[in-house]
Amino acid sequence: MKAWPEMKLQIFQSLNASPSDFVEFWSRQWTDHDSEADSNYYNRHIDKPLTDARLQGLFRWKNQMPLSKGKKNTLKRIIARREELVSLSPKTLPSDFLDRFREGKAIWWIFLLHCWSHGHGSKKYPIYDQHVHRAMSFVSNGEPEESGHWNDKKKVDAYLNRYVEFFDRFNPIEPKKVDQALMVFGRFIKAYRF
Repeated sequence: MKAWPEMKLQIFQSLNASPSDFVEFWSRQWTDHDSEADSNYYNRHIDKPLTDARLQGLFRWKNQMPLSKGKKNTLKRIIARREELVSLSPKTLPSDFLDRFREGKAIWWIFLLHCWSHGHGSKKYPIYDQHVHRAMSFVSNGEPEESGHWNDKKKVDAYLNRYVEFFDRFNPIEPKKVDQALMVFGRFIKAYRF
């Protein structure tokens, strides 16, 4: 009779964690969809002044896959307004910014706010999408709320009135690690119907 190797069967258990333990565990699971070069691009360029090339690269990084024709056209419209973007006062309110820059869908408006705030050195406004929203709602109330089919107004309201404050609760942990942890956790909740 053939001897089978020992099986390593496991059951995973949910444990309460501190914010730093949560971020450390979930951010280690992060992988870029395209390549390591994309992650390095974000790290090298996010805190620098916004140029046409930098905006193109950051939006390609955000998309995590080649841009569709529609998204390429949206990106062209964003770049055409770059001078207006970089001349804005760092004191511009996020609601005013998001009312002014509405190229594409709300998630891109919010990513542009993120890039712009980092370019001014404030780093106030985190990245937002359906995965981090799902993670926020699960962490906050135990239920994964889905925002993927919401209209732009509802997404912007959730970002400004809930997510920014939620994200700030992880301070002083490095924001990029928090973003990665929430993204991975949000995907995990959806994939495994946790």
